[in-house]
Amino acid sequence: MSAQGEGKYISPGEDGYPSIADSKPISQEEAIQAASRKQAALLSSAMSAISLWQTELQLGTITDDEKAQLVAWLAYIKLLKAVDTSTAPDITWPTAPAAA
Repeated sequence: MSAQGEGKYISPGEDGYPSIADSKPISQEEAIQAASRKQAALLSSAMSAISLWQTELQLGTITDDEKAQLVAWLAYIKLLKAVDTSTAPDITWPTAPAAA
C-alpha cells in the first residue's frame, strides 16, 4: 500500500492477487482532457505575463526591450493556441520565452 504514495498503483496480478504496477494507464480521452487543461493553464500564464506590457504599449511607455519580449510572448501564445490536443499524449509543447 505504501507504494501508492510513490506514484504506483495496485492492480490485479496475473494470479488475481493485488500487485504493484508502475503507472496506471490513462485512456485517450483522459490524455486529451489533461492536455487541454495544460494548454489552458499555459495560455493563462502567458496572458498574465504580457498584461502589463500591453498596458504600457497602449500608454506609449513601453521600452524597446519590453516590446521585444511582448512580441516573443505573443508568438508563444499563437503556438500554444495551435497545439492540437487531440493528439495527446504525443504533443510537443512550445517553449516559453526566457524571462527577462
